[in-house]
Parts: sequence; C-alpha cells; structure tokens
Amino acid sequence: MFNRDYIETWLKNKNLEYTFFDFEEEVRSVEQASLQTGFPSNAFVKSLALKDPKGPFICIIPGNKILDKGKVASLLGVGKKKIKILRPAEVEKLVGFPAGGVPPIALECRVFVDKHVLSMETIIGGGGSTHVLLRIPSRAVLEMEQVQVAEICAPIS
Repeated sequence: MFNRDYIETWLKNKNLEYTFFDFEEEVRSVEQASLQTGFPSNAFVKSLALKDPKGPFICIIPGNKILDKGKVASLLGVGKKKIKILRPAEVEKLVGFPAGGVPPIALECRVFVDKHVLSMETIIGGGGSTHVLLRIPSRAVLEMEQVQVAEICAPIS
C-alpha cells in the first residue's frame, strides 16, 4: 500500500533529514539490523503493530526494550486481553506497511511512542520494507497526527 516513495515524500514535506539503508537480505530484527549496519542495538527502534477494539495502532519503542502490554492497556482504558499483536498478514492490510518494515513515521493510525525514544538523538527503524532501514532524528516521530508519548516499556530486570 505505502512504500519508500511515500515515506520520502512525507519526510521532505516535513523538511526532515533522513538516510535509507538498503539490503539484499531481509532485515527483520534489531539483531540483524545491528549486524548489517554496524550500529549498536540501542540505536534502533521497533515499530510494533497491535490492535484493540477501536482498531490498529503502532507502539514505537527502543530496540533494546520490551513493550509492556499492561501499560498500553491502561493508556487505552481497556483490559490487557483486549490488546492483540497483529499477525504478519494483518499488518500491511491494516497499517499499510509490511511486518518487519513498518517505519517509525508517516503512519496514518494511532501511534504511541515510548518516552525513551525521544531521548535518542537519531533513531533507525523500518524503512517501508523488510529490505530497507531508515535513520531519522527522533523528533520526527512527533510530526505524525495521531501520536502520543508515554512510558510503554517494561522495566529492565
């Protein structure tokens, strides 16, 4: 549905700096991305696709952290069991990008950004496909229309 051209146009319209990294192989995890780029795992973000009774939403969290579904449920005012992780086949249909390639920007659904993401100067995340990563200033996530910043990661034990 959406693609790299869509992302690039969105970034240019917002006057944001960006760098795309293209790969022949799929890059579906932070570990793979770190190996492919040489950047440490804490330079990455994960864009996780979920849904509740109101529809799909994305949670953007640091690549070295884990989402706390309980915190997200509290934020949404629903029970934890009402929040479901989208199946890969649902992600592109409901969010517009393929699973493993969802960017941390240019999304047209509800977006929840963990507050720790904004403490990073730049972030690297999905670039619209499983073969592309995108590096942008972390503040770029605030340019989306339906974005909310909150603490949504589990404490590190």
